Amino acid sequence: MTTRVALVFLLLAALLGSQENELRERLRLMHADILRGSTIGDRAVRELIGNVKFVQGDATLTCERATQYVNEARTLLYGNVTFIDSSKAMYGDELNYYERTGIAILTGNAKLVDSTQTLTAHRIRYDDEEAVVSAFERVVLTDRSENAELAGSFGEYHRDEGYALLRGEPVFTQIDTTEQDTLTIIGEYLEMFQDGKRVICVDSVEITRGDLFATCDTLEYDRENERIYLINSPQIRQQDQRMTGNSVTLLLEESEVVGIQIIGNAIATTTVDSSITTPVPFDLLTGEDMTIFVTDEELDSLVVRGRATSYYHVLDDGTEEGMNKVLGDQLFMAFDADTLTQVRVTSSPSVSTGSFHPVGHQQELETELRELLSKLDLNLDLK
Repeated sequence: MTTRVALVFLLLAALLGSQENELRERLRLMHADILRGSTIGDRAVRELIGNVKFVQGDATLTCERATQYVNEARTLLYGNVTFIDSSKAMYGDELNYYERTGIAILTGNAKLVDSTQTLTAHRIRYDDEEAVVSAFERVVLTDRSENAELAGSFGEYHRDEGYALLRGEPVFTQIDTTEQDTLTIIGEYLEMFQDGKRVICVDSVEITRGDLFATCDTLEYDRENERIYLINSPQIRQQDQRMTGNSVTLLLEESEVVGIQIIGNAIATTTVDSSITTPVPFDLLTGEDMTIFVTDEELDSLVVRGRATSYYHVLDDGTEEGMNKVLGDQLFMAFDADTLTQVRVTSSPSVSTGSFHPVGHQQELETELRELLSKLDLNLDLK
């Protein structure tokens, strides 16, 4: 490309850009109790005081006082600032408004409201041309249609892409339809895609819902299909149960956990009845994969597949009789009020095994249990 052709393209781009800016209607003063004009250097300045009102297109701006820098097409608005148009409403203590580009910077009790969402922060920068909103300090984004809220110290939203990110100890909360329990997700960095249909949180992630508490390094929340995927070092605690595996999926119905899928090196454990004194007071399940079904936040049943192994204490009238170890291809267990009511092992005869170890002859199983419990951060200081 010759230098002359390159210059033509540059001039054309500049011309198109200036025409685009000129297409935006100028800010028009509709009312002010007092108007004062002055010149500072080569800058024409207008001071407006009392019941100030501007109009630009379908937008109306009001405040207690304003300073207009006429040559710069920039206006500073102070005191009970409002900016309302057909798609949004903005409020704040101060507004720095660039009328050619549509950039609005709100400071102090800043708020941006549209049909479904409300954003509050100390400072909000709204770029109309780029369709980008940035928020700083005490950021809270509330989605009224989903009973969901995001909070952090910095947020950015790309309107056309439906993408948002939040940094600075971000917290995501969602209240279920009964408004009794809240799903909470915290981490170091949080992203939203498709206007919140998919949420990703990374680094030191913690999830809380009722009495369920989980941690992992990476979380993906598919809100549309009601699935939460815990990836990299997932750990789950619910009442006296603990679970882990290569990855974990929480199955939800209206934000309530109804199932847990553990994929790869699945381990789940629960404590033995507290009235029993035993060296390793845990029952434990392991397998390649595990699916746990939950009803009213209580364990209902579970299925373990692939090298399914069960360690459980045998009790009779509150007395420990010993410990069972069962191994098979697939293991099914049913519970009633956290009490084991049914065990079913499925496998070829050559694979299915079971052994009972009475009290005093459980050392081998207890050693195996301690090693598996360490993967759940249950390190027992036992000899």
